[in-house]
Amino acid sequence: MTTVRNSVRRSLISAALLLAGLVPLAARAAAPAAPTTYRECYKSVQSCERTRCRTLDGRDQMLHLRQFKVVHWTKARLLAFDDRQAWTLCGGEHDGYRRHPGHCVHRRSVLFVKDDLWIVVDRVTGSGDHQVRLQWLGGEFPWTLAPHGLELETPKGAFCVSVRGSDGTVLPAQVEEGQDDPPAGWLARHYGVKTKAPSLVVQATRPVPLTWVSVLSAGTAAVDVDGSVWRVRADRVACGFTLADGRIANILSDGA
Repeated sequence: MTTVRNSVRRSLISAALLLAGLVPLAARAAAPAAPTTYRECYKSVQSCERTRCRTLDGRDQMLHLRQFKVVHWTKARLLAFDDRQAWTLCGGEHDGYRRHPGHCVHRRSVLFVKDDLWIVVDRVTGSGDHQVRLQWLGGEFPWTLAPHGLELETPKGAFCVSVRGSDGTVLPAQVEEGQDDPPAGWLARHYGVKTKAPSLVVQATRPVPLTWVSVLSAGTAAVDVDGSVWRVRADRVACGFTLADGRIANILSDGA
């Protein structure tokens, strides 16, 4: 039983920190990036700047020492997990950047409002100025870079991804698609096969602590922020919550 609990715990931490495949599979609007060959797989182990959702100062969390050998293994902690009928909350943090200047820690909180709204809060703590990069890889759909973020036209309707500051303001972003050097904007659902896909990228050099909030929704989401209180309304679902130190609390699934 202890082994099972530890396995579940590791899975929850991975879900909170890596955010692999968050968008509902029925929409197929976004998916984790994946290498398509052994060589690409090996290169991705050496450096994850273009495959990881969030990076700091272009650094890797772990150090590649030699083939199949990495050191400074990242330690992660589960901070929250609460699964209810209307929503699920998961949060965690890791210290993969703590050995670098600034001693930064990356915390991520994920709120899933069932079934078509995701709120993802990334907070970096530490000291000094750092280059922070966040990316979301979309699916194989027609897309538009709108003022509110990336909009994908799926068979089930529009799916939107926006990245916002702690005050709710949409952050400047760009889209990378089918780029070879360095590789970016590729989707690989199966080994050996890759297709072009839009990757929404937000990058800035800012002092930490720093908090960014990603909103992934069916249709364009309306976001209202009053201090620490957030209200988010999409096409079919809505929620309200408070945000402090990168952690989500006091969740209301009706957006009140």
